[in-house]
This record gives sequence, structure tokens and C-alpha cells, in this order.
Amino acid sequence: MTCSRINIDLLAGLARSALAWPLDRGESTTENQAAAELMAARLERLAGEPGSHLALAWADGRIIGAGLIRLLAWDTEFFGCPCALIDTLWACGDNFRRLETARQMISDLMSWGDEQGVQFTAVKVPGPDPILCQALESFDFYVTDNTACLSWSRDGYRPQAELPAGFSFSSDRSDPEKIARSFARLFYDGRFHNDARLAPDKADALWQAAVLNQLKNEASEILILEKGQEPVGLTTLKPIQAAGPEAEPAACLFLLGVIEAHRGRGLGRVLLAETIRRFSPGYKRIEVETSTFNRPALNLYQSMGFRLNQIKLSLHWRR
Repeated sequence: MTCSRINIDLLAGLARSALAWPLDRGESTTENQAAAELMAARLERLAGEPGSHLALAWADGRIIGAGLIRLLAWDTEFFGCPCALIDTLWACGDNFRRLETARQMISDLMSWGDEQGVQFTAVKVPGPDPILCQALESFDFYVTDNTACLSWSRDGYRPQAELPAGFSFSSDRSDPEKIARSFARLFYDGRFHNDARLAPDKADALWQAAVLNQLKNEASEILILEKGQEPVGLTTLKPIQAAGPEAEPAACLFLLGVIEAHRGRGLGRVLLAETIRRFSPGYKRIEVETSTFNRPALNLYQSMGFRLNQIKLSLHWRR
């Protein structure tokens, strides 16, 4: 489904309301106006892609709710069944109206998912907005993680850290399978490990497959910290697709980790500082997400100039 120009303008108005939550007084600033227009343009782009569905709720000639669901190719291949992501869920009005509108959106999105045979759906709720969470829980979504969203700006602080003796950096990914095996247990928390309905070995396998996927094709840049010939740390960056000519070039720091035997030595700081030094010239902004209970990661990012933007609650639904 592709939106008309008038719908894009109306969606931008709804996006401004979503940005202003929970203190939406109908006020507008240049900053949130620009952000809302980018959000609406992104929604239009996603709505026009195959395997996606946009739901809109109208009242008095205005759009009061919007939701977008899209199929996830990589997750579908890994789990062996259709998987989807509710990418956007907006609703405006007082709490009662927002709850009813959100439920209307979710019902439409889940009905489309049923038609596609979807067995697993994920969603991340900014805020976390309790009204949207209540609406999702009424459709049997359940909480799996609470994540902090942070960003680093090229105009801000440039971190530095000295590389210890015996360590070096590499960006060679000619043997991605070998590198991925080195980082088989790099991650053991997050929304999939916190999903009690998913076997731990399946969550481990998912992370291992995600690391391999990053190394093979998804990451635009990678950086490996090595001790001798042994890989001990890894970062990967992938561009963030943005809509509109005014959108700033940005990247997602998808992976940052040091293997357990080498943690607690400041190597994460060394790896992150070098990643920013090497790759930041190509991006105006670098974004990252981490669990709110991962205090070491939060402390590291904030000490390196990353600023907290928002908190998101991750929820899953399984048939």
C-alpha cells in the first residue's frame, strides 16, 4: 500500500503527536516537525515495499492511528516459518481513545499476518508507552526485553583509547565462518534469550547466525580486535535506510562485543573508539541499542559520547 501526498501530510501530524507523547499539547517545533516528516516519509517507503501492510484509523478527516507490519526474510529463513515485525504503531487522543485505536490497528495488522501464515511477530514500543503495551498484551504479546536507544553525533565528543601491546585491528572477513565460530558465545542476553518460550540453544544459534550474516553481507563495515592471531572483539556497522534528501547519513552499531575471557580490561572501549575513528567520517550519526540491565554497556556508551534518546520495550507474539 502506498500513501497519497495528503496522507503523508496527515501522517506527519500523527507522527508529531507520537513524538510529543506523553505531553502532547498540539505544539509544534521546527525540530519535531522535521523529525515527523522523516518518520512519515519512511513509513510511506516501507508501505510501498512487498511483504508489508499499512493500517490507518480515521476520525473527522484526520488520521488518528497508524500501524505497519512487514515480513522478515532473515528471521523467516532461520525459524523455518513466516515471521513479522510490527514496525510502527501510533495512536493519538486521550488514553481511552488511544487504547481503542491501538487495538484497532493491531487487529488489522494481525489479520494480515494470519493471511500470510505468520507464526512469530516482534514489536518494540517506544517510551515504553503503557497504553500501546496494554493494547499489545490484549492480543497475547509478552515482554522480552527493555532496551536503551543511544546515538553518537559526529559533531560531538571523539573518544580515544590506547591499543594495548600485543593487540591489533583487522577488517578482513575473507573467512566469515571461522570468525563467527570465534564469537559463538559473544552474546547470551537480549530479547531472544529472555524469551522463555524459546529454547536457550535456539537463542544461541540465532545470535551465531546473526553474527555470520553480518560478516557475510549485511554489515557495511566490520572491525576485529585480535590478540596475536586470535579474534577477541568485534564491531559491525550497517547503514540506516532513511527517506528524503534531507535525511542525515547514519549507521547502526549492530554488534559490539568482547569474548568473555578478555572482558573487564577496557578492550570494549578500545574497540569502540577505533570503530568511531575509522568509520564516523562516512556517517553523521551512529545509533546503538542495548538492554537497560546491561550496565557495563550503558556506562561504556555514555562515557564515549553516546546520548540516551529513548527506551523501548520489546514484545513477542508466537502462535
